[in-house]
Amino acid sequence: MNFRRTDLVEMGRYIAKLRKEKNYTQSQLSELIDVNPKTISKWETGLVAPDVTVLKNLAKALGVSVDEILCGEKIKTIEEKNTIIVDLIKTYMKQAIKKVLLIFGIIIILVIFFCLIIFYIDSHYDWHVLNLQSLNEEFFVKGKVIYNYEKSFFIFDEVSYNSNMVGTIDEVKVLMVNVSLFYNDKLLFSLENSYTDSVPLHKHFKDYRLNYDSDSLKDFDKDKIVLQVFYIDDNEEQYSIFINFK
Repeated sequence: MNFRRTDLVEMGRYIAKLRKEKNYTQSQLSELIDVNPKTISKWETGLVAPDVTVLKNLAKALGVSVDEILCGEKIKTIEEKNTIIVDLIKTYMKQAIKKVLLIFGIIIILVIFFCLIIFYIDSHYDWHVLNLQSLNEEFFVKGKVIYNYEKSFFIFDEVSYNSNMVGTIDEVKVLMVNVSLFYNDKLLFSLENSYTDSVPLHKHFKDYRLNYDSDSLKDFDKDKIVLQVFYIDDNEEQYSIFINFK
């Protein structure tokens, strides 16, 4: 309840006076109305007003009306009683509105909190797929990156050498091929194959698959993904081809 400090003091003194007239201790009165003895002490010292839920029982235990407890004295006229009732209604309406607003505010905060948790879980564990296709004319590479905030998977399920020289005597023949994957200039993995006898480059990539998993690299940028094909041909010449993606 929302009383002025002087009202609380007067009310508290009146409650103490009535209690003593009934020869009740604070403990005895608290048992009669089912509240903590410390609550009685707070009332009588003017710290807080009695809650609306105990006013009726308190008045009954002290042998007075609720109006008289709220007034802090014996009511002598009808006008005084009517004034107290009006003030009482206004006070409890304000108190009820404050409680409703408090509960409503708590509910809004809880809803926002749970929405943030759901958003965090969804963004943290939700899987994203980034499709990749090479821009290089001689090498066709198709694959994808599957990732969330914890894990990343690189899957290149189609890698082929598509030069016009494929199948001719002029096709590149290799003794060693190394394929490396870079992200933002950082080497992620490297796979190397060597041959005793040279083989056509397109045969090396026949049924070729690349798979790699790592901790998440967060938000992926296709422009930062580069596949390097390094090979040594049958003349022991070295070549490097860098494949970008769209």
